[in-house]
Amino acid sequence: MKRGHSIGSLVGYLFGPGKANEHRDQRIIAADDVLDLADGTRLDQPHHQERIRRLSADMDALRRLATVEPFRGWVWHCAISLPPDERLTDTQWAEAARMVVQRLKFTDDPEQGRAACRWIAVHHGPSKRGNDHIHLAVNLVREDGTFADPGRDKKAMARICGELERRFGLSVVEGRASRGMPTISRAELARVDSGQRDEPDRLTLARHVRAAEASARNEVEFVSELLAAGLLVQPRYGPGKATVTGYSVALPAPEGGKPVWFGGGKLAPDLTLPSLRTSWPATDPRHAADAWIAAHQRRSSRPATAPPPRLPSSSWEAAAAQVTAFTQSLKQVPPTDVSTWTDAAREAAGLYAVLWHRIERGPGPLAVTADGLARAGQSRTRPTRRRRPLHSVAHTARHAPIGRSERSRNGWVQLIRALIDLVFAIIDVLEARAQQRHAAALTAASNAQLSQIQRLPSAPDPDPELAEVRAAVSFLNDISPQDLLRRGSNPSTHRRTPAPPSREPDRGVGR
Repeated sequence: MKRGHSIGSLVGYLFGPGKANEHRDQRIIAADDVLDLADGTRLDQPHHQERIRRLSADMDALRRLATVEPFRGWVWHCAISLPPDERLTDTQWAEAARMVVQRLKFTDDPEQGRAACRWIAVHHGPSKRGNDHIHLAVNLVREDGTFADPGRDKKAMARICGELERRFGLSVVEGRASRGMPTISRAELARVDSGQRDEPDRLTLARHVRAAEASARNEVEFVSELLAAGLLVQPRYGPGKATVTGYSVALPAPEGGKPVWFGGGKLAPDLTLPSLRTSWPATDPRHAADAWIAAHQRRSSRPATAPPPRLPSSSWEAAAAQVTAFTQSLKQVPPTDVSTWTDAAREAAGLYAVLWHRIERGPGPLAVTADGLARAGQSRTRPTRRRRPLHSVAHTARHAPIGRSERSRNGWVQLIRALIDLVFAIIDVLEARAQQRHAAALTAASNAQLSQIQRLPSAPDPDPELAEVRAAVSFLNDISPQDLLRRGSNPSTHRRTPAPPSREPDRGVGR
């Protein structure tokens, strides 16, 4: 949702070519009755320009007559979008648009003495990424000259979109009401499209932060892990600059560019500094502040990383055994214990983020699995001190040497097998709680992880022993996605049958 000061500019944009000639087949889906525009009215031809100008004038006539200019702007603009594989009819879009303007109280209500706002809903052809969508444009100055304030419109739109998804049989976005993951912006997508990045910075940074949180024993180590990952770091201070209350991170900028900074809350609700602090013992604020200051001062150059601690080859076997024991104990927890399962998903997301950082680095199966678990690990409640049952496993995955010995290879095989069992235990609970979309996304991610792990992208500064690791888990390529969906069986015992690859559908920007 956006606010503006020029309804004419917005109408001109909606019926114009767009920023990259992506606007086509423009038509009015629905509109305020006083504008006298029938549903489906097309305004996409050159000879329609005069009518578009008249529409702009009609949309703003009452505000000009009342001679009011609200400080925050009087134009409200919202785009509502679907995934590329879903569509609504024009009639359904019109119903959706009228539901939104009614719920946000842009329509008249004689009983409450409320006058109507002037509004239009415009449908374009699919976006560059194939998303079916509409734009809502509203003049917040009502017919009687009063001002409509939609208030907390983002939360209201989240509830409305949830209702529309269920009404029209669309895929449901679970958890969006309060603790959902932030939406990727158009600017971030543009950097990916231009080839500057392999994926949006926000996703890469969130994984790095999860990996650092999972393997750090305290806040000071967390800051060190961020620096070791090559991130730029800066703290945010509270009143008086006596304590650090938040942080921002960025990836090093491409040649000639500037870094794009993200606060922890812009990465995910559970990655704010107060939430992360629930993972560690209390740290002396002075020591923590010193670590953040040092990180900020050294952000212009990548610091030398300390050598990893020496761990025996049996560390991988011990880590696998610990994950197996954790999964078995978790299976005794009822699906209704949301807090325990949410914490488990967060733990698993952090561990997969560590493995991603160690092996993959770019977007691939491990990254997709980590992101899916992170979405499943969002909670609507405020964070409390939580257990970290897989911290030692994350520490092993972060620092243990990847050896050439048979024992080390067997340990890797056991760890990955144990992790897949943990992921499917979480999938079962998501399905039991009717969160099918999260379950389907994790299923697709795990299938891709198993079937593609030998083709993982090479990491920067490649370790020659990574080839040994990929070879050690080559048996996973013999497992089919259909076999993986069989509950109560060991996925590593099945043989592969031909199957089309699974993928998670892209989500439209406006939802």
